[in-house]
Order: sequence, then structure tokens, then C-alpha cells
Amino acid sequence: MNKKERTEIPRDVAASALFESDRTCCVCRARGKAVQIHHVDENPANGDKSNLAVLCFDCHRDTQIRGGFDRKLDAAQVALYRDDWVTRVANRRSIDHGPTEFVAPPATSGRAHVERGNGRGQEIGLAFLDDLPQRRLAAYRDAQPDWDTGVTAKMVEANDRVIRALQQILVDLASFYPPGQFDGRRPDDYFKDRTREVGKWHSQTLEPHGPGTGGTIVPIMTGGATISSLEQMIDEMVSALTSLRDDFNLHSWRSAWRNSA
Repeated sequence: MNKKERTEIPRDVAASALFESDRTCCVCRARGKAVQIHHVDENPANGDKSNLAVLCFDCHRDTQIRGGFDRKLDAAQVALYRDDWVTRVANRRSIDHGPTEFVAPPATSGRAHVERGNGRGQEIGLAFLDDLPQRRLAAYRDAQPDWDTGVTAKMVEANDRVIRALQQILVDLASFYPPGQFDGRRPDDYFKDRTREVGKWHSQTLEPHGPGTGGTIVPIMTGGATISSLEQMIDEMVSALTSLRDDFNLHSWRSAWRNSA
């Protein structure tokens, strides 16, 4: 049998494939896992973008396993997973971000605003803080039907939606800090990378015997652990932002926040 000649994928094509997949495996869609570019038709000389899919190492191994009369994860399935995931990523990007700078809501009648004291006149309103538990509750309610299916891919996607909602809350809270507070970067870029790092850390710690040894439950557990970490970050930011004000009951807010799921 002649060995297939491998042709290096052009950098711009590889970058485009990784960007469209958000550097995330199109099959398991688990955040933070190492990925590689897979040739769908298994011809390493065919570097056409339509023949490329981003897979983690675990799912890539599944394309090599034969079972019954066909492969466990064949080319047709990979293409379907890829097309669906790329569409989801594109749709998510179109709605994830509003204005570059978050605008604090105007003062509500009867509700005090407190200047943060950073010399820039930015204020954080009680109405904004009171709305955060409801935003968390809405994200959980949206995810619950997919969590209830027990299907790994659906549960992972549901976790991802909750993670994005919490990440946006962090970005909104960051707007009440001085510009450049977070490593001199835009809050949305900073918290996207921070979330990825948190997910990767949880994924690695959940498999003490090495990558791929924990089974399909690991991506689900990783998502749940990442959600908990982001929720704790939100709690800490709210605590820091309200530490000098006497018109905000942090204990009551925390009770509402923790009971909103």
C-alpha cells in the first residue's frame, strides 16, 4: 500500500478553520481541550478548507477506530458535526457582543447610585446588581431542557451557553473598573481567555490518570466546574465593587444569586 503524501495546510487556511470552529472540537465541543485539524476524507494531501475539521485528540482517535461495518466516527458524520458547529459559532458571535463599551443603566427612581471613586464618574446601580440573579436564572432555564436529555453533546452545549452568559456578566461588571484594569486588554477578550484557562484547568484536574482516561463524563463535569468558577468570580467582583457603599446588602444579594438556579 502506498503511503499517502502529506501536504502542509497553508497557514491562512488553518487559521480560518480554527477561527470558524472557535478553536474547539466540532464533535464533543468541550472547551479548553487541545485540538488538531483533521482531513475529513483522510487524504493528507487535500488541504482544501472544505476538507478540514477541528477535532480534539479523543474525537480524532474515534475516526481511526473500526467497529462493525464502518468506522465509529466516519467522514460523513464529521462533516455534519463540523457544519453544524461552525454555524453555531457564527450565530453566537453575531449576538454575543453589543456595544464595545458597556453603558451603565440610568438611576432608577428611589434607587441610589454610588460613584466608584476612580475619578471617572462611573457608577454602578442597584438595579443593575439586582438584575444579575435573574440573568443567571434565565441562562439555567434555557439550558435545563438539554441537560435533561442526558445526551453528552447536548449537555456540553447547554453548559457552554451558561458559560457564555456568565462570561458576559463578568464583562459587564468589568466596565465599572478603570480602563486597562485587566492586563490592559478589552474585558471581552480578557474574560474569554480567562474562561478558556479555567476550563482547561478543570479538564486536566478531572483526569488524574491522563487525557482521555475519564470518559465522556469529563467534558460535562468540566463545564459544570467552569460554571461554578465563573459564578464565584462574579460574586467576588460584586463584593469588591460594593465594598464601600452602605445602601447595598451584599448578604441579601448573595442569597438571591446563589438561589437563582
